[in-house]
Amino acid sequence: MGILYSSDGLSKFRDAGIEAAGGIRSLRTSKWEALGLLQIFPGQPLSKLYFVVPEELVPPGGQRKLSQRTIDGTMSGRLAQGANNVAAERRSEWLGRSILAFWLPTGSKRGNGLQAYSFRKRCIALLTILEASVSSMGPDEGDFWPYVLAHQADDFVAITISKRSVYDMHMAVNLLVEAASSGLLPLPAFPLTSVPNAKVEGGYDQERTARKPPPPRVDAKKKPFPDKFVTELLSRAFWIQDNLAQSVIQYFDSLNAFEADGALSSDQWKPIRRQAIDSLDWRDAKGDLITELPFPIWQRRDQYKYEYSVRWPPQHYSTLRLVLRVIQVLNLCTVAFCTAARRHELQGMVHQAIVHEQDETVVEGITFKNTGRAGGRKRDWPLHQRAEKAIALQEQLAKLVRPDGKTYLWVTLQKYDDPVGSPLADPTSASVEVVRHLDLVELAEGSAHLHRWRHTTARMIGLAVENAPEVLMDLLGNNLEGVLDYLLSDPDLAKEAIRIAEEYTYALAEQAIKDVDDGVAGGPASSSIRQGIEELKMTRGIRRLGTDETAEAVKQLTASGTAFQVVRRGVICTKQPGEFGPCTKTLGRADKGSCRSTCTHRLELAAEKHQCERQIEAVLELITNATSAGQTMVVEHLKGQFIYEMERWSDVRSRIFGRHRLALELWDESSV
Repeated sequence: MGILYSSDGLSKFRDAGIEAAGGIRSLRTSKWEALGLLQIFPGQPLSKLYFVVPEELVPPGGQRKLSQRTIDGTMSGRLAQGANNVAAERRSEWLGRSILAFWLPTGSKRGNGLQAYSFRKRCIALLTILEASVSSMGPDEGDFWPYVLAHQADDFVAITISKRSVYDMHMAVNLLVEAASSGLLPLPAFPLTSVPNAKVEGGYDQERTARKPPPPRVDAKKKPFPDKFVTELLSRAFWIQDNLAQSVIQYFDSLNAFEADGALSSDQWKPIRRQAIDSLDWRDAKGDLITELPFPIWQRRDQYKYEYSVRWPPQHYSTLRLVLRVIQVLNLCTVAFCTAARRHELQGMVHQAIVHEQDETVVEGITFKNTGRAGGRKRDWPLHQRAEKAIALQEQLAKLVRPDGKTYLWVTLQKYDDPVGSPLADPTSASVEVVRHLDLVELAEGSAHLHRWRHTTARMIGLAVENAPEVLMDLLGNNLEGVLDYLLSDPDLAKEAIRIAEEYTYALAEQAIKDVDDGVAGGPASSSIRQGIEELKMTRGIRRLGTDETAEAVKQLTASGTAFQVVRRGVICTKQPGEFGPCTKTLGRADKGSCRSTCTHRLELAAEKHQCERQIEAVLELITNATSAGQTMVVEHLKGQFIYEMERWSDVRSRIFGRHRLALELWDESSV
């Protein structure tokens, strides 16, 4: 592997070229003949104005297509269209110096690392502007500045209506203004200060003015899928994966055996395909014959028409081709939902990417996001058994069409721009198509963009998981700012989170009241709460709490929702506003990170009693092993854990004492 594909390899390659040319200062004053010798990528000099980004430098997926990696600065010959020789040379030099400006280090906030994707994006944005300008230029004109700045002043309205494209064009032109101020590009014939409300942006240590780029619009792909859509799509995915996928794959595998004998005509194929459908034993996971599907799917009715139908087995080969595409996308959606991986991370997953570790199963892949590395960085994602099954099925499916020696997981199954068996370049279009085939378009509430699964998973974790930001930072591979962007992509998330938290608090408090009333709760707070419950019973003249009395007790225990917080699973802090506690030095809100087992506000639910007992047994075994190994410091640390757990329930303590003499010795030792 060469330097180009190592960590920061592209930047190192560029920096070596700059140093060989005498440094950036020297480049700014060099003639075009010398600048043209610089290699933008290995073997691709600047003077050619035609570059192909090496495949390994871009994320897997559509960006790896040759057409997406090509930068044609000649614009297929249109760069010099209508220009005389002198003007044509001036145009080439102007564009070449502009491309060099994108290639050289800038003063961007993200540092001076060179990323192939960003470099190509800036080049394409500039070439789009030049494409719109060159037809208006005279035969003697070789300076693009008047046209570029005029388009920028008009917000590029004559070129595009895309807010994202407008933003990219502004950024590209702003970089060129910096380069002109530093001497790398020729200055325009009129001052750069002519644009009002301009913004100075750092770079090249030069002050300059530039039009402020408009912020990009919020993408629809950031909208989480509705719960109903998630439920309906995944339920269909699980049923197909469990009952139908293997038979469909087996069907196409049987057809591949006929292809191995040589090419067949369309008329020869028809009876073979029909016979294969009839001969296959279409049974579900229970062994029952499948006579109809539990949900409708788009199927071919006759030679000219399709319809939603539950009929099975299908009457036409084309329906099975469609179902094969449905299976792949449902596998992809299952993995996307379970891992929250980015699109390029999903597309980069390969055959045998699943790794079974000691305590969990993970799937390995490569991420290009926030890595600063030309070839990306390896990472893995914890894998649910449903996602593991989806990947196993997908490996079988991919083998049907994937060329020998290739390992990519997601494949092209329908020939459009790419041949069947090539890597799936556009999973979002495939996803949109399958959602339509399953008649779930309305439930999706918008385009079924693959990235929406990432936001869906983030939303669900944000609503259901304690310490959700920390969990999401690990799963999504983002910093806290990025995680918050995912959480807040749903405007109703905060309201929904508060509602769920209130319902959870009420249910937990209700269970705590029941445990205390039954005498099975633990923790110092259980005694005072039990006394309060007994007083409430006496006041009402009842023996057991009814619904109304329980609701009143919950209201008092939670201080109408202002107190009562979970310290950890099964452990509750009942400290109310205005009360002191050992975790705080004042009357402020409880600090659950400093909770102590002896605190009078600590309440422990009975559901945790069994777990506590198992934990003590495990700690005692660790103490015995560490003592035998002479690990004194480890033993002292484990003793602290032992005492902490033993203080929780007296009946647990008694049972442990009855089974372990060591436990009694350690307890007595701590009391001295």
